[in-house]
Amino acid sequence: MPKSPEELAKELLENLKALADQIERKPSDFDHRWAKSITEAFSLYTRTSTVNYFVALGDGLRRAGWPFPSYLDLEDELHNSTRDMAFVKWPSPFYQLLGRRSINVRLLNLETLRLPELQRKKLIDQFLSRRFHRAAKGVFAFWRSSPLLKSKKQVISDLEKAYNAKMWGICIPAIFPIIDHLMRDYFQTDDLYTSVDKLVKAFKIANLTPESVKPGYGVFTDIEEAVILPAQVRVADTVEKDLRLPGVYLTSFVDFASRYYSWHTKASNPEEVNRHAVLHGDMNYWSGIQTIKVFMFFDLLVKLEPVLRLIIRPASKLP
Repeated sequence: MPKSPEELAKELLENLKALADQIERKPSDFDHRWAKSITEAFSLYTRTSTVNYFVALGDGLRRAGWPFPSYLDLEDELHNSTRDMAFVKWPSPFYQLLGRRSINVRLLNLETLRLPELQRKKLIDQFLSRRFHRAAKGVFAFWRSSPLLKSKKQVISDLEKAYNAKMWGICIPAIFPIIDHLMRDYFQTDDLYTSVDKLVKAFKIANLTPESVKPGYGVFTDIEEAVILPAQVRVADTVEKDLRLPGVYLTSFVDFASRYYSWHTKASNPEEVNRHAVLHGDMNYWSGIQTIKVFMFFDLLVKLEPVLRLIIRPASKLP
């Protein structure tokens, strides 16, 4: 395994391209099946229009300060979006009171209402918090059932109890050590200095950003909108070589990893969680909203296991 961010950075782009080569591409014969998870993306093709939908969803959530909801039933989200699109054309101020709906359409609805920024943010936070709360029991059960977290079952059960009791001051300090534990597993090391921070630094050294790994129409973002820095490296130049569905999840993970693992020496803004500040006793952002965001980041980390193992390994050792 690479022993430093500098060593990993030298191999990251090659490893990401090797990862892309293992993702299923468009078959010659029509197949109605499509990848509804990262694991399925290695054996089932997901068409570009579907990838673009989830890229747009991920982008909207990132702008709102939320990681991608990897607990989401992707098929259900697509179905709901078709049913609910009328609410974008005829937006309703009471839309937030309706039942389960497409997350993407909800975000679009709040955009069309042209609400004040603080009010819009509050409604988004409330909606996404409720969505996670409905899924929370299944999310915690999934974590406990994961072989990756076999030794942390009791900790996760305690974490669930703290979450249900709204003990936010316990949740955030408790989840970061589990994140570090998982990253040491991915790096195959027992070095306690190894954390998400090593991967964040490697991406930065290699000039790889969230946009570098974004699939679908995101591949052409730098050409069409000129928002990509000249020095920024891209994994793919065409959708035929992009990271498909895994790229949607990875884009969000890289973004929030860089946010949560940036360096701080003073108490930070309560709008953004920071691991370094938390471990040094900063309690400004111990809230339900921030707790759920970090939980969603951790869920991304668990779901991205096959992807992160592949890009951390030296390309020369990939199958």
